[in-house]
Amino acid sequence: MYRTLPLILWTFLLFFVSAAESVSSVHSSSLAMLRQRAAQMQLWQSPAWLRLLHYEHDSQFGKAESRIDSGSFFLSPAGQYDPIAEGEATLVELFGGNAINGGVDKRCQYPARYHFLKTKLAVDLSVFPGPDPKCEQLNLWLAGIKPAGVTLVFPVSYLNNPASMFGHTLLRIDSSEFSPAHPLLTASVGFAAVTEQEHGLGYAIKGIFGGYTGAFTAEPYYIQANRYGQIESRDIWEYPLNLSVQETQFLLLHVWELRNAGFSYYFFDENCSFQLLALMEAVRPSLDLADSSYRFWNVPVDTVRDIVQSVGMLGKATYRPSLKTRLESRASAMGPSLVALAKEVAFGRVAVADLSVYGLSPVDTAQLLEFAHLYYQYAVAVGVMEEEKTDDGRLHLIGTMRSSNTVPVPSSIIEVPGIRPDQGHAVSRFNVDIGSYGQQPYLQMGIRPVFHDVFDPQGGFEKGVQIEALYPQFRYYPELERVQLESFDVLDILSVTPATVVAAPLAWKTRLGLQRLEEADSRRKLTGNVEVGFGFSRELGKETLLYGLAGGRVLVADRFDHFLDAGPAIFAGIVTNVDENQTVGLTGQVSYMVMDRQMTLYDFSAVQSFYWSSNVGLQVRAGIKNEGSQPEFYASLSWHKFFRF
Repeated sequence: MYRTLPLILWTFLLFFVSAAESVSSVHSSSLAMLRQRAAQMQLWQSPAWLRLLHYEHDSQFGKAESRIDSGSFFLSPAGQYDPIAEGEATLVELFGGNAINGGVDKRCQYPARYHFLKTKLAVDLSVFPGPDPKCEQLNLWLAGIKPAGVTLVFPVSYLNNPASMFGHTLLRIDSSEFSPAHPLLTASVGFAAVTEQEHGLGYAIKGIFGGYTGAFTAEPYYIQANRYGQIESRDIWEYPLNLSVQETQFLLLHVWELRNAGFSYYFFDENCSFQLLALMEAVRPSLDLADSSYRFWNVPVDTVRDIVQSVGMLGKATYRPSLKTRLESRASAMGPSLVALAKEVAFGRVAVADLSVYGLSPVDTAQLLEFAHLYYQYAVAVGVMEEEKTDDGRLHLIGTMRSSNTVPVPSSIIEVPGIRPDQGHAVSRFNVDIGSYGQQPYLQMGIRPVFHDVFDPQGGFEKGVQIEALYPQFRYYPELERVQLESFDVLDILSVTPATVVAAPLAWKTRLGLQRLEEADSRRKLTGNVEVGFGFSRELGKETLLYGLAGGRVLVADRFDHFLDAGPAIFAGIVTNVDENQTVGLTGQVSYMVMDRQMTLYDFSAVQSFYWSSNVGLQVRAGIKNEGSQPEFYASLSWHKFFRF
């Protein structure tokens, strides 16, 4: 018996080796079959595969390069530049018999690719590593989300952050359990730069030139809504998209495998909005958004337009007012004195127990307490009040006092803007002007790539916000038979959002560029121009805005003794939106240059714009200016056409 034991062991060993070789042979032949099938289908050149791996196809040179440039996303060493090599490597890793390696199932790491290839190649799971893997972490994540649909979310512009001065975009994953009754409890998916809380000039430079890595993130939607709607006081628009449950599920599978992907982040092109376009293409490959529509810059509101138009909406867009907007609505129904007292209570300068001495009616008391409760949260969110240093149970006391007051408060009506952000004018503008400066007639042409000025159609844009960038204007004088660059604004920002009883933001402006100024010999030369101002802005009625700023101006040119001149400056304006199609206003600026030579420069103008649609109109401008030589009158009629660049 003992002599036959080695023979029995060898027999079993040979059997298992033979079985393993047989399985390996089956895997090899089946894998070869999948490769052949993929080659016949030209699967690795298909839009679906290219977009799933975020390849950007260069039709001129016939090359493809993925926008994913860091992390462990690719399975082939050449995967970033070679979709065929990445496809072959993916087949081997997911279906070649070694999907489960070291206890880690690659099919759970790359669930979107696995689902895509299994479906496209009609994979027989009885031949390959076995039935679909359990993927416990992935399934637990999906089970918590219960995906049922997707909503595109657009928090409006926020000038205090360069990365969000044009707005922001993200996705809300609607849930079969929480939507629509409790949308804040759903999940969200977004793309952002990993900045390590860096700020200042270094932050701007890295953001412009791709110094940051961008990544997709998933977190509860209430965190995003709190960040944008309370801390940054930004109204939010929500667009329910026409995506099926299956498409929503696939989107989440793709986001799961993008955890291992890093992207170069650029403020102006490959930003949060651009990556959402690429994500939509991966889910629905028939879309053509990321490559064809965007070349030089990506403005979030254009992304909203493209996704809404191409994917479609299920139902209507929803307006989610910020905490600041809700407070302003309540304040309008209370009166200034009651609002002032409520703010004193919120700050603790008036005790809740002492309100009885003010002789308030029960309704006024109830309104005051509700406003104070909300204002306390707002003040903490925006940093006006530090909760950890001031919280003496005041918020709880205000809430308790309001609960004991059973008097109902009239509900405040928040007016929903009549025009959504995606229904406003396009962000690029072409203008042709006919005018005269002094005694010389001229023709002028300009192209403004982005974004909006205070005399453009207001619908869909925040009041008192102007952002223009990379804006050249060329002028032709027929009498002189000369074409010249009249001005070039690298950046022109005016933030004069009107102050309210809730918040009084600092009004400010900055302008950087080239401007043609007149010399004593009447020649007009290009001069570097920098303007900065800070001040106030107020509403005079619902549609009229008044602002005044004080600051300085710097001129740079070789004709100055020290190559520059500088001095204090004042900027002011009054702008009235007559209706959705007409805007009138007066603007002026005065600067006194003291560093090189003592001279006063000024420019006063009256402006009226007429738009017969959101994208076409006329603007009339007339005024007087002194560029350093003598006062000159000017007037112009300008035709404006807004378009997608």
